[in-house]
Amino acid sequence: TSNNQDNEWYRDFLKEEYNATDGEISYIESGRYETCSGEKVKTTERTEVKNAPDFYALTAGELPKDTEVEILLYYPDNDAYKINSDKIIGWVTAKFLENPICDTDQE
Repeated sequence: TSNNQDNEWYRDFLKEEYNATDGEISYIESGRYETCSGEKVKTTERTEVKNAPDFYALTAGELPKDTEVEILLYYPDNDAYKINSDKIIGWVTAKFLENPICDTDQE
């Protein structure tokens, strides 16, 4: 059906554009995560990048201070951003980013 095809296209778009996992896609669809329009910001200090927007999540890697990153998603409940750098994709809290903003693509 057309609705299933539209939904599948949207999920593929989220995976491609935001490197979203299936879990992240369900959070986007439920409104818990916001999609951002790719703003570029820098890290304010050396920071751990997590594989989820949670203090207890596994560490995906580290970025040095002043690393430019692209903001992909925002999770308001934890004030956390999914970021993409040349080296790593993952989540960091807002306090480690220089003036982070999330201009939403939709609504």
